Amino acid sequence: MTLLKKIEEFQLTKKDTKKEISDFILSHKSEIAHMTLEDIQKHTYISKSSLVRFAKSLGFTGWKDFIISLLEDIYQEEKYLSTIDPDIPFNSTDNQKEIVEKIARLQIESLQDSLRSLEQSHLLQAAYSIKKANRVVVFGISPNDTLANLFRRRMISIGKVIEICPGHEMGVTAYSLSDKDLAIIISYSGNNPEKDSNTLATLAENDVTILAITSYQTSLLRERADIVLSVSSREQLIHKISSFASEESILFVLNVIYATYFSLDYDKNLDYKRRTVNRLEIKRIFGSK
Repeated sequence: MTLLKKIEEFQLTKKDTKKEISDFILSHKSEIAHMTLEDIQKHTYISKSSLVRFAKSLGFTGWKDFIISLLEDIYQEEKYLSTIDPDIPFNSTDNQKEIVEKIARLQIESLQDSLRSLEQSHLLQAAYSIKKANRVVVFGISPNDTLANLFRRRMISIGKVIEICPGHEMGVTAYSLSDKDLAIIISYSGNNPEKDSNTLATLAENDVTILAITSYQTSLLRERADIVLSVSSREQLIHKISSFASEESILFVLNVIYATYFSLDYDKNLDYKRRTVNRLEIKRIFGSK
């Protein structure tokens, strides 16, 4: 989720100071780069301390850090502006053709967004970490665990076993890992207090390498992870029809991790996959007779 999306969520709360600040920021995006803290205070009649607290509530150290990130977000929004709302991509008046086209455009844009955010060096680091790890365990709640299962299936097809941790066993699984293992944590926000914080604490105690697939630029997961791969961050957490964009982005990142890992030993992996497929296909042919 982008910073602008987080600010938009404050507009959904009951009327309070955060809502008033959010309303002002979102209605003055084109001018805010030229406004000082004093200017905003005069327009909103909100104290400087309240404005600073607003910035800190979003994970920043102060107003200056907040404004720098906000201006970057505004620039990115203007540069890659889409007519498709990732949260409500179609409405009741759209016909079937329009719905299909909007979903297709939204998913294409989410892939492009993720591609822009992807650090090639981090991707290579992720692939090497998977290769050297004794155990690789993916942590993620639904639907991320479903997407992870597709990744697990691809990896096992070239001989690398990946485990998917059941949601109710995250604590005990994290405790079982060591510094020779890798934990892949898929979390859109990276700020789930019940799942992320407890799991991260246990993994840190055991010196487990953490690969995060996440969106938020300021989150507990991003802060604690050793390697971070970013996904499209245009969706709200709650107020949406479905996670069309984020799920597409997560699956894309998992696919490129697989492809990068495959490329580390290309000929070996290709040969393994061919031999596995041939053996399975032969069994299917004879089994059908």
